[in-house]
Amino acid sequence: MLSRLQSLRFRLMALITILLLLVVGTPVYILVHIVDENFRTSYENALETTTQAIYQALFNDLMRHDTVAIRETLEEFALRPEIYLVQLYRPSGEVLFSPPPKRSRSPVVETVALRRAPPVSSGEELFVRLGDRYVHHHPIFLQQECLSCHRPQSHPIAFMDVQLLLGPSARFYGFIKKFSVFSALFTVGMLWILLNWLYERQIDVHLRKIVGAVEAVDGKRLNVHIDISGKHELALLGRKFNQMIHRLRQAREKEEQFLQEQLTRADRLVTLGEVAAEIAHEVNNPAAIIRSRSEYLREELSEYPLPPEILEDIDTLIRQTDRIARTTQSVLHYARKFPQKFSPVDLNELIRQALRVLAPRIRHYPVEVNFHPHSRPAVVRGNPTQLEQVFCNLINNSLDALDGGNGCIDIAIRQVAGTNGHPLYRLMFRDTGCGIPPEVREKIFDPFFTTKRNGRGTGLGLFIVRNIVQRHGGRVYLDNQDASAGKGTTFIIELEATDEPPSHSGD
Repeated sequence: MLSRLQSLRFRLMALITILLLLVVGTPVYILVHIVDENFRTSYENALETTTQAIYQALFNDLMRHDTVAIRETLEEFALRPEIYLVQLYRPSGEVLFSPPPKRSRSPVVETVALRRAPPVSSGEELFVRLGDRYVHHHPIFLQQECLSCHRPQSHPIAFMDVQLLLGPSARFYGFIKKFSVFSALFTVGMLWILLNWLYERQIDVHLRKIVGAVEAVDGKRLNVHIDISGKHELALLGRKFNQMIHRLRQAREKEEQFLQEQLTRADRLVTLGEVAAEIAHEVNNPAAIIRSRSEYLREELSEYPLPPEILEDIDTLIRQTDRIARTTQSVLHYARKFPQKFSPVDLNELIRQALRVLAPRIRHYPVEVNFHPHSRPAVVRGNPTQLEQVFCNLINNSLDALDGGNGCIDIAIRQVAGTNGHPLYRLMFRDTGCGIPPEVREKIFDPFFTTKRNGRGTGLGLFIVRNIVQRHGGRVYLDNQDASAGKGTTFIIELEATDEPPSHSGD
């Protein structure tokens, strides 16, 4: 699980807090700053106006050095309710005139505090707020009228402090400023709580469901379902996740079903191999007897002047008996995994031999069989008996597909270049039969699968064809361009060519 600091919720809440402080706090700060500046400017203007009025009232008395009149004027101004204190003092700090203040606070302490604050020493005016008072520190310079008694100098000859009490408006302004700051903080807090609640209800609870479901799938549990209602993105994600889990369950069920079918087929194939080995062994003995009797019969009949057709029929019996022996031996090799004996064979001759074997059956069908051999011997390394069996199976399938009707079977051999640059022989078996439906094309090479009606097929023909071709290092496949229903069927076999001369042995 993610730590709290790394979680999406913590990061989002931190970002929301910063944004709320910026969005709400910035305008409040600007508003308070503007109001504060306006308040300060208005009070400084009022304080400067009051100071100028007092100075103008004292100017003539100062010119005459009338200390009584100066004191009376200062006391008269000090009686005003908005004025807290008016005093005159030298630059050294000695107080010249100072009516009693309205509150118990030492004017000397205030004066010293003001004198020490810059820019008093430079003779500039200074406005200072002290609690509930606003102080104007006003320097007094020599005027033209004073030169008769004083020497010219650039420094102030005295200072006048005027302190005004902050009225109800100032206290109301302070209240408004505090209220604004409190309201801003309260708004930020409420918005944060609201957004946190919305995130919890609308996002976090759904994210926990999705994370839990993903962790369940990671634990190989597919019996999970995300229940998120609505039309928002998380609801769409939940529905897509449920669809994905449904497809995964279906895929697992199909995989389990496929594995079960493969196990069943493997068991049936093992049984079939054992039965085939027994059958081959039992067939091999009577085939040997038939061959020996046929050879004896031919030797006996060869002494008599018989038609050559009779001797040719006896030779056919001998050859087919040899074929039965080779086929049973091949079955035993396949069932018991004996080593295969391959030799150079000519595909042209093997297909002609298969057509001669199937000639009696072909004559019973109104079909046209066209064989287009390669212009030169098409030599590959293989077992002639097994390859002849492959060709016979494919031709028999074409005859079954024509189902006794008119049609055509075309067989052709072409030399093509393989993917590795080595030449291949491509054998095409095409018929104009009923074709193979698209929904069963992927199953035609499976064992025990057949499309023949009335139990005419065992479902092993194409399975055996594929196994034999694969043992010969080739491949067999259905040409999908002609495999649609009603357009016939084309099977293609590709075998690697060899430069060796063909063998003429019986194997």
